[in-house]
Amino acid sequence: MKVDVGIEIMVRAFNIHWGRKRKVIKYFAYSLAVTIIAFGIWIISKNYSNSYQGYISVFIGITAILLINLNNSIIRWKLNKQYNQMGDDIQNVDMSFDKENLYIKTPKSETKIRWDTFVKWKERDGLILAYRNDSYFQVIPVSQFPENDGLEIRSLLDEHSTMIV
Repeated sequence: MKVDVGIEIMVRAFNIHWGRKRKVIKYFAYSLAVTIIAFGIWIISKNYSNSYQGYISVFIGITAILLINLNNSIIRWKLNKQYNQMGDDIQNVDMSFDKENLYIKTPKSETKIRWDTFVKWKERDGLILAYRNDSYFQVIPVSQFPENDGLEIRSLLDEHSTMIV
């Protein structure tokens, strides 16, 4: 079955992998800490100096906040670069499966992955991330499969690996 594994799908997959809620809380905490430090430096420098140190520290704080929160744009830029190098090879994917394997065919390659190589999996927003280890995962856009196939994929993953929340 032909499935789309384009840039939008991969950005969603990476957000699922990294845990969007935890990431947002972490970035908020970093942003808040940088803002407090920059504001503190600004107040101290304003009390003891008439120079531009305060404005520079506020500029540094705001710049740090912007850089921390540009993570999605950086991911998208890296994926765009990869996709441009690979062309249609990565986007036009034919996925099929049986009781033993998941088959992935692109215009330039064919891969067979045994279900028992996956140690864990999770599903969010119509995507399944099937993990071979803690950082390497295979994206399965289960929402693009017929409902019965989606149920069978979940069943096969349950049989051979552990679902994580």
